[in-house]
Order: sequence, then structure tokens, then C-alpha cells
Amino acid sequence: MIICPGGGYWNLFWELEGEEVATWLNSIGVTGIILKYRVPRRTGEVRTDPAPGPLLDAQRAVSLVRSKASEWDLDPNRIGMVGFSAGGHLALATATNFEKRKYESIDAIDRLRCRPDFAAVGSSGSLKDK
Repeated sequence: MIICPGGGYWNLFWELEGEEVATWLNSIGVTGIILKYRVPRRTGEVRTDPAPGPLLDAQRAVSLVRSKASEWDLDPNRIGMVGFSAGGHLALATATNFEKRKYESIDAIDRLRCRPDFAAVGSSGSLKDK
């Protein structure tokens, strides 16, 4: 399970919404991997649109975990995401924006699926229309 901590896309609360979640998942036999995605927003990014960096990081993370599945003794067809607040928004965005990568392919890892097999959200954040 790839864990997307919250933080409003300005901060990343990986201790509370990352380490604690990973510890719990590990205690029940589920591998927890914390995604430390790009924050804060970059200068010039539209505040009412999702910041582009986190989705790029999340798409790459899903494929990367899938590429390491055999080495890490994981099922490559059971790679999920869980997110909290902005991380919940990111988990859903990753689960629904998989047809085309949002970045140019880097290497063979990017030939693997970037769609998580399932996603769960806790208090997912949203963008308000202005």
C-alpha cells in the first residue's frame, strides 16, 4: 500500500499520516510505503488547479513499486494507495488519471502500469472553484 500523507499540497505530514499508518499496516501484514511527493507548490502554479508534481510522483511510485514487486515479495497486481486530506485527493487522482502519464518516460519502469489496483481515502481534500 502506497501511503499519500496530507498537507494541503503545501506541507507533507509524513510522520502522522505516513509513519503511523505504515506501522499499523505492517502490524497487520500489509506492506506500507510512504510516498514523499513534491511540496510546496511551485511559483506560478495555478492555486485552483492541482499542483502537477505530486501526480507525477505518484504515477512513478506505482510503477516503481510494481517493478520491485518480486524483489520485495509483493503481488504486482495488488498495489494500492491510501491517502489523507490532500494525499486522499492525490490517491484518487492517481487512480483515475492513468491512461497517459503526465511526464515523459524516463526508463523501463515507466512501461509498467501506473494505475493503482485500488485506492482508499481518509478525509480527502478538494479544490474549490473560485
